[in-house]
Amino acid sequence: MTNKLFKLFFLATLVLCSYGCGSGIKISGTVTYEEDGSPVERGFINFSGATGNFSGIIKNGKYVTGGEKAVQGIPAGQYKIWFSGVQKGEHIIDPKTGVPESSIITPLIADEFCAENKTPISFEVKPDGQKTFDVQVKKYVPQRKKR
Repeated sequence: MTNKLFKLFFLATLVLCSYGCGSGIKISGTVTYEEDGSPVERGFINFSGATGNFSGIIKNGKYVTGGEKAVQGIPAGQYKIWFSGVQKGEHIIDPKTGVPESSIITPLIADEFCAENKTPISFEVKPDGQKTFDVQVKKYVPQRKKR
Protein backbone atom coordinates (compact mmCIF):
# COMPACT_ATOMS: atom_id res chain seq x y z
CA MET A 1 0.00 0.00 0.00
CA THR A 2 2.74 2.46 0.98
CA ASN A 3 4.71 1.60 -2.15
CA LYS A 4 1.65 2.27 -4.34
CA LEU A 5 1.08 5.65 -2.67
CA PHE A 6 4.73 6.58 -3.17
CA LYS A 7 4.54 5.64 -6.88
CA LEU A 8 1.30 7.59 -7.32
CA PHE A 9 2.79 10.64 -5.63
CA PHE A 10 5.92 10.34 -7.78
CA LEU A 11 3.87 10.27 -10.99
CA ALA A 12 1.77 13.23 -9.87
CA THR A 13 4.93 15.20 -9.07
CA LEU A 14 6.38 14.43 -12.51
CA VAL A 15 3.20 15.56 -14.26
CA LEU A 16 3.04 18.79 -12.27
CA CYS A 17 6.70 19.51 -12.84
CA SER A 18 6.47 18.93 -16.57
CA TYR A 19 4.58 22.22 -16.98
CA GLY A 20 7.72 24.21 -16.34
CA CYS A 21 10.29 21.78 -17.68
CA GLY A 22 12.34 22.88 -20.60
CA SER A 23 15.78 24.29 -21.04
CA GLY A 24 17.28 25.67 -17.87
CA ILE A 25 19.93 25.13 -15.29
CA LYS A 26 20.46 21.73 -13.66
CA ILE A 27 20.89 22.01 -9.93
CA SER A 28 22.37 19.21 -7.85
CA GLY A 29 23.38 18.85 -4.25
CA THR A 30 23.00 17.07 -0.97
CA VAL A 31 20.25 17.00 1.67
CA THR A 32 21.47 16.25 5.19
CA TYR A 33 20.21 16.59 8.74
CA GLU A 34 21.29 19.58 10.84
CA GLU A 35 21.51 17.43 13.95
CA ASP A 36 24.20 14.99 12.83
CA GLY A 37 25.05 15.60 9.15
CA SER A 38 23.65 12.23 8.08
CA PRO A 39 21.98 12.07 4.62
CA VAL A 40 18.22 12.16 4.08
CA GLU A 41 17.52 8.68 2.69
CA ARG A 42 14.86 9.42 0.08
CA GLY A 43 12.10 11.75 -1.07
CA PHE A 44 11.74 14.79 -3.30
CA ILE A 45 13.26 18.25 -3.16
CA ASN A 46 10.89 20.80 -4.69
CA PHE A 47 11.71 24.21 -6.17
CA SER A 48 8.58 26.41 -6.38
CA GLY A 49 8.66 29.85 -7.96
CA ALA A 50 7.05 32.23 -10.43
CA THR A 51 8.49 30.28 -13.39
CA GLY A 52 7.00 26.96 -12.26
CA ASN A 53 7.52 23.99 -9.99
CA PHE A 54 10.50 21.66 -10.37
CA SER A 55 11.75 18.71 -8.37
CA GLY A 56 14.59 16.31 -7.91
CA ILE A 57 14.61 12.83 -6.41
CA ILE A 58 16.60 12.50 -3.21
CA LYS A 59 18.47 9.20 -3.04
CA ASN A 60 20.95 8.55 -0.24
CA GLY A 61 21.22 12.28 0.45
CA LYS A 62 21.90 13.38 -3.15
CA TYR A 63 19.64 14.92 -5.80
CA VAL A 64 19.69 16.30 -9.34
CA THR A 65 16.81 18.40 -10.65
CA GLY A 66 15.20 16.84 -13.71
CA GLY A 67 16.82 13.48 -12.95
CA GLU A 68 20.32 12.26 -13.62
CA LYS A 69 19.89 11.77 -17.38
CA ALA A 70 17.25 14.41 -18.18
CA VAL A 71 18.14 17.48 -20.22
CA GLN A 72 15.64 19.82 -18.60
CA GLY A 73 16.68 22.20 -15.88
CA ILE A 74 15.31 25.07 -13.84
CA PRO A 75 14.82 28.55 -15.36
CA ALA A 76 16.55 31.43 -13.59
CA GLY A 77 14.53 32.87 -10.72
CA GLN A 78 13.84 32.84 -6.98
CA TYR A 79 12.50 29.57 -5.51
CA LYS A 80 11.15 28.30 -2.20
CA ILE A 81 12.65 24.90 -1.36
CA TRP A 82 10.46 22.27 0.31
CA PHE A 83 10.35 18.52 0.60
CA SER A 84 7.77 15.82 -0.12
CA GLY A 85 7.53 12.04 -0.08
CA VAL A 86 10.15 12.01 2.65
CA GLN A 87 8.93 9.20 4.84
CA LYS A 88 9.49 5.61 5.71
CA GLY A 89 6.82 2.97 5.97
CA GLU A 90 6.46 -0.11 8.07
CA HIS A 91 3.86 -2.82 7.54
CA ILE A 92 1.89 -4.31 10.39
CA ILE A 93 1.46 -8.03 9.66
CA ASP A 94 -1.54 -10.01 10.86
CA PRO A 95 0.07 -12.83 12.89
CA LYS A 96 -2.66 -15.29 11.92
CA THR A 97 -2.63 -14.76 8.15
CA GLY A 98 0.80 -13.26 7.56
CA VAL A 99 -0.85 -10.56 5.42
CA PRO A 100 -0.12 -6.85 5.96
CA GLU A 101 -3.08 -5.22 7.76
CA SER A 102 -1.91 -1.65 7.71
CA SER A 103 1.11 0.56 7.46
CA ILE A 104 2.77 3.01 9.78
CA ILE A 105 4.18 5.99 7.92
CA THR A 106 6.80 8.05 9.69
CA PRO A 107 8.01 11.39 8.29
CA LEU A 108 11.79 11.81 8.07
CA ILE A 109 11.92 15.63 7.94
CA ALA A 110 10.39 18.23 10.30
CA ASP A 111 7.03 19.62 9.16
CA GLU A 112 8.38 23.16 8.67
CA PHE A 113 10.37 21.95 5.64
CA CYS A 114 7.52 20.00 4.04
CA ALA A 115 5.25 22.80 2.79
CA GLU A 116 5.97 25.61 0.37
CA ASN A 117 4.24 28.17 2.61
CA LYS A 118 6.18 27.11 5.76
CA THR A 119 9.72 26.42 4.58
CA PRO A 120 12.48 28.80 5.66
CA ILE A 121 14.68 27.74 2.71
CA SER A 122 14.96 29.68 -0.55
CA PHE A 123 17.42 29.66 -3.42
CA GLU A 124 18.02 31.92 -6.40
CA VAL A 125 18.87 30.18 -9.65
CA LYS A 126 21.06 32.49 -11.74
CA PRO A 127 21.93 31.90 -15.42
CA ASP A 128 25.67 31.98 -14.73
CA GLY A 129 25.49 31.17 -11.06
CA GLN A 130 25.84 28.35 -8.62
CA LYS A 131 24.92 24.89 -9.98
CA THR A 132 25.03 23.09 -6.64
CA PHE A 133 22.85 23.69 -3.62
CA ASP A 134 23.41 21.72 -0.43
CA VAL A 135 20.59 21.81 2.11
CA GLN A 136 20.35 20.97 5.79
CA VAL A 137 17.00 20.16 7.39
CA LYS A 138 15.80 19.14 10.83
CA LYS A 139 14.72 15.60 11.63
CA TYR A 140 11.07 14.89 12.32
CA VAL A 141 10.33 14.65 16.04
CA PRO A 142 6.95 13.09 16.90
CA GLN A 143 4.65 15.16 19.08
CA ARG A 144 4.01 13.58 22.45
CA LYS A 145 0.37 12.94 23.20
CA LYS A 146 -1.06 14.96 26.05
CA ARG A 147 -2.74 13.03 28.81
